[in-house]
Amino acid sequence: MREFGSYAKEVAIDLDINGNTLRRWSIELEKAGYEFERNDKGHRIYYKRDIMALSDFQKMMEKTQSLDNTAKAIVSKVREQNNTEKTLSVIMENDDKIALTKEELEDVIQKAANDAAEKTAAILLEKFNDSIERRDRELMIQIKQQQEFQKQLLETAIVKEKGSFLSWLFSKKK
Repeated sequence: MREFGSYAKEVAIDLDINGNTLRRWSIELEKAGYEFERNDKGHRIYYKRDIMALSDFQKMMEKTQSLDNTAKAIVSKVREQNNTEKTLSVIMENDDKIALTKEELEDVIQKAANDAAEKTAAILLEKFNDSIERRDRELMIQIKQQQEFQKQLLETAIVKEKGSFLSWLFSKKK
């Protein structure tokens, strides 16, 4: 099956039916109002949705439905699916209904997702900045404590040096 559609021979092989059966089913679907796209030579081009409809047609025919009734049932099912895809109802808090197309609903969902992502990013940035500030304060406290400790060590060393220098000095005079 091609990405952009398939021709009858490929579809017949996929559905494991002969070409004449596919043509007869397609004609019955068209009589019931189903539309197949055609190329510039007038040949039907079957897309995924068409192949799914024909697969459903095949399953119904296996249950001994008539061609006419099966075609009408498939067309009805396809129309119902198309209508569902085109308009979706959204129930609001006060039970009002708003009809949106699939694209409009996708836009609303995308906007809500973007807004949520922006809010989440802002919250994370704020927490990150708070964390950095807290870390910086703690580092400054530790640096000051370290400086105080080194100052005390230096003073102690100086006092010891003075004491030993004085004791050395006085011991020499004797």
